[in-house]
Amino acid sequence: MTPMSFLSCPITKEVTTQRPSVLRQLLFGLLLVQCALVSASDASAKQKPVKVVSLMYSAYVEDSVVRAINSGFNASLAARGWKVASGANVSTVFCHNYTTDSSKFLQQHLNESYLVVVLGPMTLPNIVAALPLMEKHNLIGIAPFTTSSGLRGWNKHLYFLHADPNAELLALLRYALTQLRVQRLGFMYMTGFDYGEMEYFHAERLLSRIGYEFCCVFVLHSAPKTLAQTSVFEAAWERFAANRPQAVIMFGFPCPEAARFVFRYTKDPRTATAYLLMPSIYNSVIIKPWMQGLKMANRPFVPGQLILASMTPLAKDTEYEAVKRFQVEMEKYLRTNGTAVGFANPRHFLDVDIDGEMMVFGWIAGEVLWQALDGNKWTSNSNSILDSFYNQRRYVIDDIVLGDFGGECKGKANLRGATCKCNQGGNVVYMKRVVENHRMEALPRGSISLGSSNCYSSSHWLFAPLNGLFMLMEDNPLALKTSESIYNGISVLAANGQLGYSDRLFLDTLLSPTSDVASKLKSMLQEKTVTALFGVVTSAMLDIPNITFIDPFSLTPRLSSSLPQLIHLSPTLEQQLSILAEHISETRGAKIRAVIRSEEASAISDALRGSLGMFGQQLISSRALRTGDALGDYLPGGGDVFVLGITPGEVKTIAAYLDKHATVRVFVAFSDFAVLYDEFMSVFKGRKTTDRLIFATNLPHWNDDKPISETARKFRATVGAGERTPLSMMGFTIARLMQEVLSRMQSVNAASLAAFFYTYVVVFVDDMQYGPFVAGSYGSAHSSSGDEQISNYGATQIAVWSLSRVFDPKVTELVAPKKFTMVHRKSGTSTTLLICIVIGAVFVSAVSVAAFMALCLRRNARDNKNAPKIQTAPVTLVFTDIESSTAQWAANPQLMPDAVATHHRLIRALIAQHGCYEVKTIGDSFMIACRSASAAVQLVYDMQHKFLEHNWGTTAFDESYREFEEAKVIEDADATPRTARLEPSVYKQLWNGLRVRAGVHTGLCDIRYDEVTKGYDYYGSTSNTAARTESVAHGGQVLLTRATYMAMTASEREHFDVTSLGAVSLRGVPEPVEMFQLNTVQGRSFGPLRLDEDAATEVIEDPDSGSMCHSIKSSQLLESAQLIAATIKLLLATFGTTQREKLLLSCCERWRVSLPTTESIKSSEDWLNETFQKLSIRVAPLMAHKRGSFDEVSLSRSLSDRLVGAVSFVGRCVSITQSGMQFSGGENLGSLTSLG
Repeated sequence: MTPMSFLSCPITKEVTTQRPSVLRQLLFGLLLVQCALVSASDASAKQKPVKVVSLMYSAYVEDSVVRAINSGFNASLAARGWKVASGANVSTVFCHNYTTDSSKFLQQHLNESYLVVVLGPMTLPNIVAALPLMEKHNLIGIAPFTTSSGLRGWNKHLYFLHADPNAELLALLRYALTQLRVQRLGFMYMTGFDYGEMEYFHAERLLSRIGYEFCCVFVLHSAPKTLAQTSVFEAAWERFAANRPQAVIMFGFPCPEAARFVFRYTKDPRTATAYLLMPSIYNSVIIKPWMQGLKMANRPFVPGQLILASMTPLAKDTEYEAVKRFQVEMEKYLRTNGTAVGFANPRHFLDVDIDGEMMVFGWIAGEVLWQALDGNKWTSNSNSILDSFYNQRRYVIDDIVLGDFGGECKGKANLRGATCKCNQGGNVVYMKRVVENHRMEALPRGSISLGSSNCYSSSHWLFAPLNGLFMLMEDNPLALKTSESIYNGISVLAANGQLGYSDRLFLDTLLSPTSDVASKLKSMLQEKTVTALFGVVTSAMLDIPNITFIDPFSLTPRLSSSLPQLIHLSPTLEQQLSILAEHISETRGAKIRAVIRSEEASAISDALRGSLGMFGQQLISSRALRTGDALGDYLPGGGDVFVLGITPGEVKTIAAYLDKHATVRVFVAFSDFAVLYDEFMSVFKGRKTTDRLIFATNLPHWNDDKPISETARKFRATVGAGERTPLSMMGFTIARLMQEVLSRMQSVNAASLAAFFYTYVVVFVDDMQYGPFVAGSYGSAHSSSGDEQISNYGATQIAVWSLSRVFDPKVTELVAPKKFTMVHRKSGTSTTLLICIVIGAVFVSAVSVAAFMALCLRRNARDNKNAPKIQTAPVTLVFTDIESSTAQWAANPQLMPDAVATHHRLIRALIAQHGCYEVKTIGDSFMIACRSASAAVQLVYDMQHKFLEHNWGTTAFDESYREFEEAKVIEDADATPRTARLEPSVYKQLWNGLRVRAGVHTGLCDIRYDEVTKGYDYYGSTSNTAARTESVAHGGQVLLTRATYMAMTASEREHFDVTSLGAVSLRGVPEPVEMFQLNTVQGRSFGPLRLDEDAATEVIEDPDSGSMCHSIKSSQLLESAQLIAATIKLLLATFGTTQREKLLLSCCERWRVSLPTTESIKSSEDWLNETFQKLSIRVAPLMAHKRGSFDEVSLSRSLSDRLVGAVSFVGRCVSITQSGMQFSGGENLGSLTSLG
């Protein structure tokens, strides 16, 4: 299409004064329209045409791949009418001699009459050759095609559209660990290339962090066109194959040596059946050597054994809307140009998957070009084109998203959300496998998305997966349906490929006949990694070791097992029987009978009898049903009846029974109700007897339209209406618990998963609580004997429901959710002894749980989700403080309010980012609690960099710090200024704005819920040590205790550079503490630790200075001071203003408190209020000092105790002052020893 011609359109002045005719008006209007068109044409004509010079060729890449990419690119532009979004014309030029030097080919097409954009270049040699010329003429190369990780850093002339090798490595590792679930994973790479070796080291780090390692590694030095000596190769191979890998990740550069590896791989029986996983570089080259190797080894092709990463979706994958459009545009282009480009079949992309994928890649590049040049200003010169591509770009191509791209930013734009220096836009790695006829098949569960928050994949980590399994009993429809319902509830929260903490729960299924289910499970455990088993189980399965059973579900009623690898989350049958027995005792004393169908009918009958006896009730009779027995023949004529073990079809019998007997109540097991849920709902719909069918559960309602429960709200938002059943709700609560558990686990296996529950004892998630779990005196989750009492059942908040509530959530529970604690009866325990044990357990539990729940279950406005709450789990505490804040306030009073606000904002953002918890702020100090030591250390590390990089908008704080250091030199000739005399350029690299010190310590805490602050607080020696650690640090310095350093794993410690400072004596800490300095900013140096400052914190500074003690005691003093101020104000309220001022003057004089300055006081009331505050700040620490407030006992004093002390002090102060008694400060201290 040719541009519109330039037209001249002079506007003539009307010469007549008469009213123009209609015809004249019409002609004039047409003239104006023509002028507007000419103006638009003018603007379009100013745009230079765009020529795309394709350097997408290489002598090392197959011709079909080159032609496919270029054809896909052309198809996109052809569909746009060979124009970009701005309207500028675009054309393409290709090189047909693949040995041509890329820089020479590019030079031939540089011309000032058009703007040049490069497609590619392809492969490292061509990129290296063309890049200097691209830099010289400020050109951009879109979709460069290379395996080199070294080129993936920031370079504005290379615009990558696919994920880098590290991202593909992540995807391959994830697939091997979570989909193949292999126990022995190998790796292959070769030295001598810019590909493979660095990826191997990165893979080792990724695996080490989550507790995995490669079973074997094949490594060989090689060259592009030569082979190593056979003996060298065979020696390397033997070391590798001897470990019998089940899967191997191959990252060797495609060369003759790689082909020899493939031939050997297919021939050796130790590797011939193992999976081979490869990056996308092997897409077009692997099939030929693989098939040759199979032919030489006389082995059959196995579909799915070859697995590859992919840069784009397959051309036949119509799950993507973008692919659907691609197919239309690609076919249209090939129908017209196919023969010319070597693809005569217009649907070639559907027949040859590799070519089709490359066409999609080229087509996406064309779409990016079209969107990037979306305005006239971008097509005026080469500089503007480059600017356009980095104008904070995110490309949405239907449902394929690329970006974010961004160039060099001004100021601190990166801190405000801008993407800076990012030329990597491929955030998704696709996965596929090779199947019959060399076709490719997509693997959606293998794809990963890295998100756009981090430009480079090296900042992403793998997280240890939990590999869950469901055994599906194919010959038992009821078991199959039950497991599928639970699976539906769990799977909505399973891993979804969004790499991170949410991508850790993986599910798999295994079909088996019921008779073989245990043996098949054993066989799988020998070959695959299985962490936990969910869903329906048989008794034979429960004895299998090396796997953790999470809430195992039995189709028939069964008493719980005390095996520690069984973690019961739903109420056990014993718990259900006990709470139902209690309900019966509180309602009426009818005769109670039981009808039980179960292999354990006799034991269940004994358990029911014991539970009833606990509450003064008696089981009149119990009938055990055999196979073929009709339930209706055994139901009694009245009273209450437990029907346990209901089979399909018997719900109608129960309904008819309730219809016939108007006073009968039927109690059923939750498992029976859940398994036959559809039958219950169908049979009882519209019946008036639903209030007399009763069961117990700890679940929130699964069909509540307006749920109050947080769990129910999330369930409703996630699970479709047609799948909301009690079993899917049960699965959903299991999944939420697994998410919470995994957030606290770095490495995961069956043993550590079970041990987690016995270590943490109680686990909270949303509004659900599980525990306490107790492993017995051995203290090991997998060490118990028949004599050891363990608690492996954690259901709490158990309620009693009628079926009426199932139909209508507005119907209240018969018994509101409650913690029902009991001890499961052991064989041989008498009923009387059992009752005594249970009553004792109930009493003790009631007291402990009431206290625990008061601390941990309060719901309030403060978000306490991230607060460490487990008393038995170590907590990592962080204390921070601004160096010389008092002096900075004095020197920069107008700047400090905003600076401190910024300080708070930056730290709070980091607290949220790292999942930690803000315990409190004390002036400009923070107390932070973290579950993970690594998270705490990363937080303080990031904190130093955030403050260094922040734009404070002034140099006043730095100048003040220099003045403070110089002043110390004047006072002490031996003092050495650490920063004041640095060169400005050096200083800028090391220091900027406020300097914050931090101390970090890990240990057990006395964790308490504070009703005043509506949050959690942490008391004890851990708090004191953490505070003392911070107090001896310098501004900008971070100190870690050995406890914190060793609380991190070895792989976590590798991420941080520390310097050992040896053992340090801290005031108030009995033994010296080994200290480490975290080296956060390279080049910073600090003087000796401020041990004298730590000692000085015993006495609070003058309240006029505005400084506070920087330790846990400060919070207590601050609180006490507030109480004293309020109490003084209250007690003196009955006096007149003059009398109050006299009393306060006397107190201030005796306590040496300077009076407020009159310049800032607007009224007498303001003066009184400020005096109250200053006096209370002075009194509080001295009171605390004399009563030893810094020990653990006084720190834990209750609010009411401190209030009594405050009132007592004020009473004495006022009475002494009024009586005219004279006393000194020392006498004050003496008189206060008994206060509080």
